[in-house]
Amino acid sequence: MELSTTCRGMRASFAPLRATAIQRHKVPPGDTRRDTGQNGPGAGMRSQGNCQILHQECNASSLLRSPVPGAIPIERSIASVMSAEAVNVTLSHSLAARWYRLLLGQPIATITVVATLTVLAAWQLHALEFDASADTLVVEGDENLAHYHDMLATFGETSFVVLTYTPRSGELFDTRHLGALQALQASVATVGGVSRTYSMLDAPLLSSPPVPLEQLADGYTTLRDGNADVSLSEQELVASPLFSDWLVSRDGRTATVVAFLAADDELNKLRRRRDTLRASDSSDATTLDELRRVEAAHASLASAYSARRAATISGIREARDGTGASAIVHLGGVPMVAADMIRFVRSDTVTFGAAIVLLIAVSLWAFFRLPRW
Repeated sequence: MELSTTCRGMRASFAPLRATAIQRHKVPPGDTRRDTGQNGPGAGMRSQGNCQILHQECNASSLLRSPVPGAIPIERSIASVMSAEAVNVTLSHSLAARWYRLLLGQPIATITVVATLTVLAAWQLHALEFDASADTLVVEGDENLAHYHDMLATFGETSFVVLTYTPRSGELFDTRHLGALQALQASVATVGGVSRTYSMLDAPLLSSPPVPLEQLADGYTTLRDGNADVSLSEQELVASPLFSDWLVSRDGRTATVVAFLAADDELNKLRRRRDTLRASDSSDATTLDELRRVEAAHASLASAYSARRAATISGIREARDGTGASAIVHLGGVPMVAADMIRFVRSDTVTFGAAIVLLIAVSLWAFFRLPRW
């Protein structure tokens, strides 16, 4: 009642102002145009709008105090929501406390369960495999990989590693270093998994001394034979377009020993069959069953082949280390990188796993100061 009286009083007070504005601006009565000025003809309209807002606020306030019959009061709704949230928080705290008492109240049972799960996980640790082959490093179905496999099928496997031999003192073509290079090559050739080796000692010499063309049918001279002129051999090998920067450096200071690694014919056969079945895109049950069997057999052979390859690389490293301090010998090659990647990942897994467990244990002790943690 008071609100209606107030609004009617405000309308009455604004009536002279509206009449003056209409007279000044010649605005016909009933025109709905409004001015944006503070003292213009729109002031009355804004005041009426304020009055309407006041009506709405008062109605909302009265609704809070006296709700419509049959409706839920707003205060009661808010109280219900707050009460429900409080109940949820209480239940969550109660559940957390229950689990806390269940786990920490029976430490022996908890430790037994955790130890059992740890043993089960360690028991299946052998199923965790690391593979750095082309099948895992390249997207399946890659055209370049398929072309590479076709080249291998045509020309054969060409996996190899390279050892570089650089004397610490003296010349590479000295008798002492030639003998050490020959011993290194012989040691590498005895490593399991190495099919053959090649070095500048096996390179044919055609100008040391010069050999007539008709005599090449009977064989050629090499540094290994001991009949070649060493000075002429050095000049020929360093200047040769075939052997320079491959078997010997251009400056004549470094020689290489190439060790070709033995291929697994059965593994290559399974890989080709697997690729053929994958490329067929057949949905026949027989084909799919054969594909699963071939993939399983290939995975098993690939795992064994990776282990043998790692052992071969390790044996070549031992042969390299047996050279002594008379020369600097480095080992390189794609198979070595692949084997080292797997070895590094395994080592990092053990190292970082142990570090994380230790960090968690130290953190729990620092937070709770209890031995059971």
